Amino acid sequence: MTCSRCSHTATRRPEFRQGNRWDGSAVSDPVFRLPLWLQQPCAGRRLWAYGTGHLDAIERHLRARVRLADGGAYLPADQVELPDWMMPLDRRDELLAAVAALRATVPS
Repeated sequence: MTCSRCSHTATRRPEFRQGNRWDGSAVSDPVFRLPLWLQQPCAGRRLWAYGTGHLDAIERHLRARVRLADGGAYLPADQVELPDWMMPLDRRDELLAAVAALRATVPS
């Protein structure tokens, strides 16, 4: 691996591990087991993304939710389901703010 900013090079043997959890525990890349750069505390949990494409997908999901009469939400059929803790509509603004904060850490 080579850092795109400082050109530091490191070698790490890849070892695949099943995906990350959304529960606030340590979040790392499933292959290299390095901590993910895009992590943000949010709603008592940890919002994380693998990259800007993943952030875009999370934001699309949050904006696509449709309000139900009981206060819940659902996603259109072409959307991937978010973890349960992200589903309450009263958290949408907090989640979108966390996505924006993560996006702001990505160099242009």
